Amino acid sequence: MATITETEAGASGRYIHFDESLLNDAIQTVLVYCKPTGSPENGLGYLFAKGDSSGHGPRFIISHNSGSPFLALGMDSSGTPLSPTVNSQANSVVYNSWGHYAFTRVLASVNYSDLNIYAGVGVDLAATTPTGPNNGSGSINSDAAYPAYLMNRNGLSRAFVGDLAYVAAWSGILTLPQLVNAQNNGPLSQATGLLFVLANEIDNSSNALAVSGRSTFVAGGSLPPNTALGGTTPSTLPGRETLTLQAVSRGSFF
Repeated sequence: MATITETEAGASGRYIHFDESLLNDAIQTVLVYCKPTGSPENGLGYLFAKGDSSGHGPRFIISHNSGSPFLALGMDSSGTPLSPTVNSQANSVVYNSWGHYAFTRVLASVNYSDLNIYAGVGVDLAATTPTGPNNGSGSINSDAAYPAYLMNRNGLSRAFVGDLAYVAAWSGILTLPQLVNAQNNGPLSQATGLLFVLANEIDNSSNALAVSGRSTFVAGGSLPPNTALGGTTPSTLPGRETLTLQAVSRGSFF
C-alpha cells in the first residue's frame, strides 16, 4: 500500500499546478487532506482551483472569517459571474488539526443544490450545513483553458497556509461512503474515475500526470496521523446523495 512520506508547507507564493487536458471540464469530486495552521493569505486560501483568478471552473477555498473559518465552493456561469456558490458553516475548518475536506459537483448544473461540501477532522467525513447559497444562470463556463491549481489560485495571492498531505480528484461524483473509504484507506483505494493524487511531490494515480509548474518545495512540519494513500482496487460510482440545503445569506468570497 502506498503511503504519505512527506507533507508540503503552504504559505504566501506557494502553488502547484497541472496543465493537462485530461482535467478539462471533468472534475466532479476533490478530496484534500491538510492541516491549516491559521489565516490563509489575505484571508482566503485556495485548496483547489480550475480557472483563472476570477473563477471559471470549480474553486474550493478556506475563508478565515474572523477566526471562525469555513469552506467556500463555487464556479462561474455564463449569466451570473462567480455563481453558483455555496459555503459551509462557520468553524467547519479547524486550525492546527489534520482534517479531510471534500466537495462534489454536477458538471453542467448552475444550481447551488448540486454543490456539496464535506468535512472530517479526526472523524469520518460528513456533509456540512450549506450556507450562503447562490444559483448561477445560463450555462457553466468551460475551464478547459486553465490549469488545475493546488494551494493557491492562478493569480496567486490566495495561498493556503499550513501543511498539505494530498489532493485527489475524480471524474465522477463519490458518494459519502466512497469518500469515507478514500479518507480512511487512502484515495488510491477509490480508483474508478480517479484523475490524480498529488502526494509526496508526484501524482500517484495510474495517470501519472506531470506537474507542469510549482513553487520550490518546502517540507511541512509533520506527517498526518493517517498516512495511507491506499491501493488500486477498482470501485464503482453509484448515484450521489441528495442533500437538503438551508439558504443563509453570506457574501461572495471569490
